[in-house]
This record gives sequence, structure tokens and C-alpha cells, in this order.
Amino acid sequence: MRMETKTMRRGTPASKTLRVVKARTREGGGSRASGGRRITLPHASIANNMSSLSCPICAPQISADDADFLYYPSDEEIPVSLCKHVYGYPRDLKSKYTFLEDLGRGSFGVVRRVVDTETGSFHACKTIPKSRPTWTGGMDGAQREATTSAYLIKIQQEVNFLARLADVDEVVQLRRAYEDDECVHLVMDLCEGGSLADRMKSSGKGGDEEGARAAMRCVLGMLASCHERGIIYRDVKPQNFLYTRQGEDGELKCSDFGLAMTFIVGEDTRVEKRAGTPVYMAPELVLRRYDERAGPWSAG
Repeated sequence: MRMETKTMRRGTPASKTLRVVKARTREGGGSRASGGRRITLPHASIANNMSSLSCPICAPQISADDADFLYYPSDEEIPVSLCKHVYGYPRDLKSKYTFLEDLGRGSFGVVRRVVDTETGSFHACKTIPKSRPTWTGGMDGAQREATTSAYLIKIQQEVNFLARLADVDEVVQLRRAYEDDECVHLVMDLCEGGSLADRMKSSGKGGDEEGARAAMRCVLGMLASCHERGIIYRDVKPQNFLYTRQGEDGELKCSDFGLAMTFIVGEDTRVEKRAGTPVYMAPELVLRRYDERAGPWSAG
């Protein structure tokens, strides 16, 4: 495999700094990064697209020296040491916000209430580790921290989607993305009214017809905005929609884009990778052949 490498200047936007690798395969070829295997790097285009977003506070400044993870196959483990400065987000989170109580924990990380040290306003901060515990393969069940380029890009995509949807009322707004050596931190609007699932449970079997109508307007409006922007939202469920406050005047917002993906508007799309929560999955998603229309099915 013959590699053509173009190295750009450090410290400028991602669209101008990534070392772009063009791999041309020939018999008997190989490379140090791939161990002789053919590799494809769709990640570079994703990283480049981030710099063109209309939300400059979210676009990463990936430097050439920090983009080495792009050389790794998407599912191959890479050294955690390469992740310390990989996104180029601001690193002064703790000087701008004070952390308060936990609001929720999950496989993605933790969400905590934070207060702006300058204005006193409250926000939610979603903290996502850059690496995940991985079983070492031993009988003792020991784990170690590991990551892959696919996982790093997945984090970056979530920021990407929130930035694309910055003008959509039905989506929790991202205020700023930060990072440190171990984690990415997303400071977002605080929703204190509980989830749609909580409201559904408290309303009982009879339900609240007007509340249900308003909720469906929100969910379908969010999906329509996603589709206009080339986003497939693959995890429609009541737990992912939060009310800004208690009471009838609380607005409903979509809060989690960890399983969303992109598609090209106007082209025939068929996705084969299964993702989402089984009880809400469309049949086409279970069968691994679906497009953006799977979202409205889940909403119904």
C-alpha cells in the first residue's frame, strides 16, 4: 500500500490541519499502522466537516500532531495517550463552572448540574470519557481503559449534531464543548421537569390528551428538523425527551444524540447497523435495513 501524506500547519482549523492520508492498495503492500491490512479513513471527512459548522464554539481545532488516531482502523484499539488533546476544545471548564450534584449516570458517562461562576446561571454538563473499560481477557475479569478511533469520532459526531440543530426549539441547546485529558464535557441547557416517560407514568392510563398532542408535535418536529439536516435519529423513546421545568408550561426537548447518524438528503439510504432501544425499534431497524423513516415509526 503506497501512502501519500500531506501534513498541514499546527494550530489552525481542522479543515486545514489534518494530515490527509490517501491510500492506494497494490498487491503485497502494507503499512505500519494497518499491519498490512487495507484501511479506509472516513473519519477525516467527518473531522473536516466539523470546522464548517455555524457554531464556532463547538468546532474542534484538530492539530496534525494530535490526529494520529485517524491512521488506525476504526475498530482497532489505540493508545489512550493520543486522546489528551485530540479535539482541541477549550480546557478551562473548571474555572468557568462549579460542579454540583449528579443528575444522572449511564453507559455514556455522567450528567451533573453546574453553575456559571460569572453569571450564576445553572446548566447541565454531560461528561463523556474518551476511553471505555475493556475486558483484558483474563479469568479475573480485570478491565483496562481503551479506545478506538470509531469511538472518538462518535463523541465528535454528537457535538456535530447538536451544533447542526442549534436553532431547533425541540432540542436541548449546547452552550459549549470542553475537554481535558480524559473526558469531553458538554455544557447544555438544564431541564428540570423530568422526562416524557415520567409524565406518561404519572398521568395514568387515561392520559392527558392535550399533553400527548403537544409531546407528539415536539417529537415529530424534532425528527423533521433532523431529516432536513441529514440526521437519522435512531433512539426515539420517552426517556430521551426532557421537560425544561415542572408544570404545563414546561417545554419538551430532545436530549441525547449519542446514537444518531448522518445520511445524504435526497439519496436512497439503507442502513444495516442496528442501534437503539429494542422495544421502540421499527421492524426495518431490527432487520438491519432502514432509513430515516424508522424514527417516526418509533414515535408512533
